[in-house]
Order: sequence, then C-alpha cells, then structure tokens
Amino acid sequence: MRIGMELPVLALELFVAGLAQDLLPAWQWLPVKIGVLTAVALWAALTKPALVALVAAVWAGAATDAL
Repeated sequence: MRIGMELPVLALELFVAGLAQDLLPAWQWLPVKIGVLTAVALWAALTKPALVALVAAVWAGAATDAL
C-alpha cells in the first residue's frame, strides 16, 4: 500500500476543517456547532485506506478535544 501524498493532504483537510469548526458561529435555529472535523474523519474512513482513515480519526479526535 502506497499512501504518498495522502497524509499531507489529510493534514491540510483537517486543518481547514478545524478552522471552519472553530470560526463558524452557532446559529439561532441550531444552537450547537456543526462537527466538521467529525465529517472529515468519516469521509476519510469511507474513501481512504485503513491506515489513513485511522490517522484521520486520531487527528480529528485530538483536534476536537483541543477545540
């Protein structure tokens, strides 16, 4: 299995998702923030190899806890 550029691209995707999750406000009709990092981890789990999906889940979990 060759992962090549998938990990740097995944890191960028998670960084942008973290920014979006932190900077997007909660709306009046939806009082909670949308889980963008969780969505990126789920997308990686469905489309990427198992190792990359595991890394995405760990990084997204750590970033969600940090935010």
